[in-house]
Amino acid sequence: MLGSVLLVLTLMSDGPAVVQRYAATFDLAGPFEAPGHVTQMQWGPGGRLYVSTALNGSWSYEYNPSTGALSQEIKCSEFNGAGLAFDGNVLYQTTFPGNLWRLSDDDGDFKYGEAGETKVAIVTGMPVGDHGINQIQIRRGALYIGIGARTSNGCTGDYTRASGDDYGGTGFRDGGLGRSWGESAYGGSIGWIQNLAAVPSQTGAANAYPDPTVTQTLIQQDASPYQTLPNKLVVHSAGTRNPYGLVFEEPSGKLFFTNNFHRVNSQGDGSVGFGALRDALDADFSNDVHDQVFEARRGADYGYTNQNWRGVSPYLDPTHRNYVRVHPLRYDALYDAGPYTLHDPANPKGLGPHSSANGIAVIGSRLLPAELDGGLFIARWTDEVEEEEEEGSEKRTLRYADVVCVSRTTKETVRIASGFENPLALLWDRARGLLVSDYGSKKIYVLQIKDRRTRH
Repeated sequence: MLGSVLLVLTLMSDGPAVVQRYAATFDLAGPFEAPGHVTQMQWGPGGRLYVSTALNGSWSYEYNPSTGALSQEIKCSEFNGAGLAFDGNVLYQTTFPGNLWRLSDDDGDFKYGEAGETKVAIVTGMPVGDHGINQIQIRRGALYIGIGARTSNGCTGDYTRASGDDYGGTGFRDGGLGRSWGESAYGGSIGWIQNLAAVPSQTGAANAYPDPTVTQTLIQQDASPYQTLPNKLVVHSAGTRNPYGLVFEEPSGKLFFTNNFHRVNSQGDGSVGFGALRDALDADFSNDVHDQVFEARRGADYGYTNQNWRGVSPYLDPTHRNYVRVHPLRYDALYDAGPYTLHDPANPKGLGPHSSANGIAVIGSRLLPAELDGGLFIARWTDEVEEEEEEGSEKRTLRYADVVCVSRTTKETVRIASGFENPLALLWDRARGLLVSDYGSKKIYVLQIKDRRTRH
């Protein structure tokens, strides 16, 4: 979703609301004003809510679980990025240039990286491009991070980079050829640092590349991120495009993530093509590949194109003795040979084409209907996307900007609430509330589960 270029957003609805099917299950509290375009939310020291933003640093709040209200706002760092997480009292944050920062709050004032406190980029110069480094999760001293492809479609050559050109021209978004060297070893992967305690607080201490200077050789030949060193940011699993949202299920420790796909028609056999030239919209969304949700597995291949490393990386080589192929959970148009019908966002089958499925949360509560209990709740960012007009055909529009649940019991996807501008990050309050950051409106809402005694 978030790459090197921030999107211009417009209001496409009258405001969010719970859909009729679940009006007796949820109330929608808010909106509560956010300090900017919120990219991730986490619980941290002091039991406070912490949020990262794209343009205005990171902040923390007191959170009232009864009302969903936010108060006592404190700016905790100046860094802009897509992810933040805590290991104890230590804050880790991503920034758009491709860095991962470690920050401490030694005086306990909820302000991180002040004079005399730790403030160091333990990972520097990751080769980002059309996508960046995304949300973070930390569990038992290990850090996990979604790393987006630096190209639009995992390929090399012309019309593969929207935001730049590796040979000195301009990206295809700006009318150029958008030529690329393709993906680095990090491109389209889940990265991890297995033991944060083994990483010293020194600049670049967790860099896998001996020299992170971006060159054609580094992109196409340096396999350093495929090492197994526990104190470096290495590849946990590969073969995705833009894995944005990450969440752990507790107490199982299963890791789930969302993946944004590019604009390409399904070939029905799981293979991925180049896609539409300049990643353009086509005249019929019916057979377009959907966004995806996966359960992450160490060393796995999730199937996405990577012309540089597929067949070379041990994770992307089906002939390797330890090869593990992981398929998306639930319906995936990538494996649908047709006949095709147009996705209906209000009654979804899968996550839908061009939906930009991002934030993800796992909710377990006996207050929920059985089909939602333990489900994967996912924010679909896209407000509206319209087919390109073709002579003799009628254009059709898909409207998402909602929160859906991928049921663990019925195997279905259902819409929970809609009418947001661009919902991005989700966070479960571990009681009765699902926080939803609406990136477009700079607001935070809370989907609160109703007590059964108050339902009618």
